[in-house]
Amino acid sequence: MTEPQPSSKPERPKSPLLGRIARILAVSLLLLLIGVELGTRIVSLPGLSQSDLNPSQEQADGHLRTIGHPYLAYVGRPDWSREADEKDGQKSHGARGFRNPEPPLQKAPGAFRIACLGGSSTYGSSPSSDAATWPAQLETILNANQQRPVEVLNAGLMGWSTFESLINYSLRVSDYQPDLVLVYHGINDMRCALYLRGGDPQADNTHWRLGWPRLVRTPGESLLEVSQTYLIWRRYMSDYGVGQKSLGFYGIKNYRADDKDPFWREEPPSIGFENFQRNLISLQAVVKAHGAQVMFGTQGCKRSDIHAKSKHQQWAGLDEIETITRHVAAKRGVHLCESRLALEGQAQERGEGVIFTREVHLTDEGARVLAAAFADRIGQLGLIPQ
Repeated sequence: MTEPQPSSKPERPKSPLLGRIARILAVSLLLLLIGVELGTRIVSLPGLSQSDLNPSQEQADGHLRTIGHPYLAYVGRPDWSREADEKDGQKSHGARGFRNPEPPLQKAPGAFRIACLGGSSTYGSSPSSDAATWPAQLETILNANQQRPVEVLNAGLMGWSTFESLINYSLRVSDYQPDLVLVYHGINDMRCALYLRGGDPQADNTHWRLGWPRLVRTPGESLLEVSQTYLIWRRYMSDYGVGQKSLGFYGIKNYRADDKDPFWREEPPSIGFENFQRNLISLQAVVKAHGAQVMFGTQGCKRSDIHAKSKHQQWAGLDEIETITRHVAAKRGVHLCESRLALEGQAQERGEGVIFTREVHLTDEGARVLAAAFADRIGQLGLIPQ
């Protein structure tokens, strides 16, 4: 039997230097992780607050101005407020989640009540305060010129289109028993009609609108979220944080904050604009069924801010929205306010920056011009009986 021969290659002795380096690296990494974990808890650093690292938790904790709703996707959070800072104006909501000054549910004796429906330009994303939004300024103007007290409800909200306003009026606003309803919509319906990322436009807008997500944590994820280090990694080294601080993340199908142009189409289908016409017809019919009068306003826009590849389609879409608004108003006997002419005329005369901040969003002065246009039209038609 042949004895095994010893290996011709002698074993290399393990290098004590390599082992020492490995131990040093392991200890250094451990100390770094401990330093990150403890340091970010002790010292407040930009971009490392809980709202930065876990924006979905900020929503759950009640810091965001919106909450989920089973029929509207989202509504304003009741009794929410935020003071003005260098980036944004003061904002607050009343007990039912409408923008302040929120009137009581019951009208004051003899009062004439107006409800304003729309998106962010009605809610007032850009004006400096609650009092500077156009519905609030409309109340001020009308009460200065009317013997009868006027109450104005701001029932608009960011991102809403006529889909939401139809449901919002039916389920929430009609309880306020308004005497007159002002409808100021345009750009959001246009973008619903052109949106690409959710598939072909649908009659119920499900290619655009997303049901508000209910955040459910697995036990393992809940445990990991205790660690600041994990939160930092997830927020800045994965795609978890993309868009989560934006309302679009919670409300728009396949939304991405870094998506520059989800609206370009060779031939936009007509169904999105047909949806808008149907919604206007339904909205005015529901309002009239509740005993109120209706007025549509044409939406002003700083069109130079729409400069993506799809700008020509979006400009044409805005024109189509206005054409439909005029057509429905004429056919259904709805009052019409030429508010676009008032806003864009003042912008041309005094400078766009005096009236608009971006696209349809208004400055305090722009909100005053819009409020004055509605007030003048209401006065011309004698809609507030003395």
